Amino acid sequence: MRVFIAIGLNKEIKEYIKEIQKVIKINAVKGNFTSPDNFHLTLKYIGEINGQELQLIKAGLKKAVRNQRRFTLSTGKPGYFTRKNKKIIWLGIKGQEEILTALYHEIEESLYKNGFNKEERSLKPHITIGREVILEDILKIQDDIILEEKSFVVDEVIIMESTREAGSLIYKPIHKEGLSE
Repeated sequence: MRVFIAIGLNKEIKEYIKEIQKVIKINAVKGNFTSPDNFHLTLKYIGEINGQELQLIKAGLKKAVRNQRRFTLSTGKPGYFTRKNKKIIWLGIKGQEEILTALYHEIEESLYKNGFNKEERSLKPHITIGREVILEDILKIQDDIILEEKSFVVDEVIIMESTREAGSLIYKPIHKEGLSE
């Protein structure tokens, strides 16, 4: 199974991101756009694992979040990464980023102690809107998008399984660890 660790998003946030995604789709020549059901904030991509490794990930995640309190994040501005002349379009995150970064490091350290590799790059918190997007005018999109700051509470961390069903990418929560109040 292919897994990653993420922060889930509530329906209101997903609907807001979907509206931003619509503007980008209209202005895109082409692209592979994320299903709104799959919007999330990735903390760590792990990849292919077996059942024994899943148990190690669960134990590591439990240890990493044991002293972590709930915190608040909010949506930021859209941006992009460029790979081979194609863009990965994302929505930035702001708010209590220092707490998010500390949580990320706790997860990295805990999973490393359980035999998993550390990320080579630092955390750049974002929600992916689309991959391999080709845009004619990125500046026009920035003018067309009406941004609001939408806040959400981070109250759990989720191990997600990535599968393909009928040709579509589906992210399924397979384990959740709650954060304390």
